[in-house]
Amino acid sequence: MSKKTSQLSLIEIGRLHAELATLPDDIQLDPSKAAEALQVMGVRIARQTLAKIRCVSSNGPTFQKVGNGRVVYRLGDLRRFAGVDGQ
Repeated sequence: MSKKTSQLSLIEIGRLHAELATLPDDIQLDPSKAAEALQVMGVRIARQTLAKIRCVSSNGPTFQKVGNGRVVYRLGDLRRFAGVDGQ
């Protein structure tokens, strides 16, 4: 994204939400993209907050560690966390 979600118009957010809805649940996103996706879904959360939640709580979205401990989030898990209906 070239702008922060908070700088987007409601029309732009609506378009992003519609585009996000077309993606399959098994798409894997890195923490930065996961935070952006959650913001489009109406959950204001920063990448750093996701990192903190991973370390100290089990109340965040489900994540996986893949190859060399890299963290990824499945889009379907982010949708469930945000309370947004999947496909």
